[in-house]
Amino acid sequence: MMRRFEPLAAAGLLGGRSVPEAVVAFDSLCQGMASVELRGIPFGLDPEQMWRVAVWALLNGLAA
Repeated sequence: MMRRFEPLAAAGLLGGRSVPEAVVAFDSLCQGMASVELRGIPFGLDPEQMWRVAVWALLNGLAA
């Protein structure tokens, strides 16, 4: 996972965060999202769209 985030860091897209910090944030997001999905997607949301929105928000937040 660290190697996948290194290009983001090199491009300045982690907002000054270290690669390990970004990886932990991404892993935490994924674990939480998976937990929600396993319990049943609330509000009739589309699971794929839910994941896309969450990952997009995390990556944009890191870049900010």
